[in-house]
Amino acid sequence: MLELHLEQAAAALGDDGMEVEPRQRTVQTVVGPLTIVEAMLIEQSAASFAMMHRVLPQTDVTGLKLWPCTLTLLAHLVDNVLPELASQGRSRHRGGLRVIELGAGVGLLSLGVARWLATHTYNIMMPVGTSAHGPHTVVMTDPAIPLGGGYTSLQLLEAAIPSNADIIRCAQGPSEADVDAGVNCNVPESAALRLEARKLLWGDAADIARVRDEFLGGGEAGGSCAGGAGFDLVLGSELLYREDSVEALVETLAALLSSESASSAVLAQRTRPTGTMALEHQCIEAMARRGFSARTVDAGGQCLLHIFQPKSERVQYNNAG
Repeated sequence: MLELHLEQAAAALGDDGMEVEPRQRTVQTVVGPLTIVEAMLIEQSAASFAMMHRVLPQTDVTGLKLWPCTLTLLAHLVDNVLPELASQGRSRHRGGLRVIELGAGVGLLSLGVARWLATHTYNIMMPVGTSAHGPHTVVMTDPAIPLGGGYTSLQLLEAAIPSNADIIRCAQGPSEADVDAGVNCNVPESAALRLEARKLLWGDAADIARVRDEFLGGGEAGGSCAGGAGFDLVLGSELLYREDSVEALVETLAALLSSESASSAVLAQRTRPTGTMALEHQCIEAMARRGFSARTVDAGGQCLLHIFQPKSERVQYNNAG
């Protein structure tokens, strides 16, 4: 159904000729300034306005903005999660960490995680028997929402990668020009990081299979039931907003996680008035049925973090509740 809505919106907005212009914006974060690419609406007719409000709300079009909990989640990951994962060498595949973000929107969270991995990981002593060198992999995903003017949300994510080229340069080792420009890259030249943007519509079996094949080497999906390879960390910021999307989100989370390693999902959600957390409870219960435990951490800034892990392996991060 969501795929059908996206196709309808793409056709309608494409025919209408709505003018959209991608523009860069710099956001200050705990890992330094990051550049995101946003779609600025230049001109819109009444027809395309009606289409966006009639069709696109059926998708996760609300992700096309920077939500407040994104910055809070990034700060939590930097303080509590990423150092622990890196220092303990939790990657089951003995290489770099594998991180994926669902509903990445403008991609700030993934970009922040990538910068931290590029500039910090290789200063941490890795345990004997684990790989001290990457490549780390950070994948930001979005369902390619049509924005008008021939652009999609996925294209803006793709544009954000070269807009933050210092992340990749740091991961490969700083050049003399970087040093002269004051780029702070405290990593050896042998370090590496892969930062990618891919289409992923929640619950879409083909999209999930493509992501697994490319970044996990294939294998059977299905989370704790299948016991196959999974991402070390699955992230999302303010994804729970529609009741009819919860099951698709849970299905996707379970397919990308693994029960054989310290595989975790961390979802940030803005706190709501008492009695209005039905979607969160629905998600937690659905994940429990698939073999994942949940705990909730108050991260401050009116943001709650819902942390999901295989029931067979509860990993405690520093100060994470």
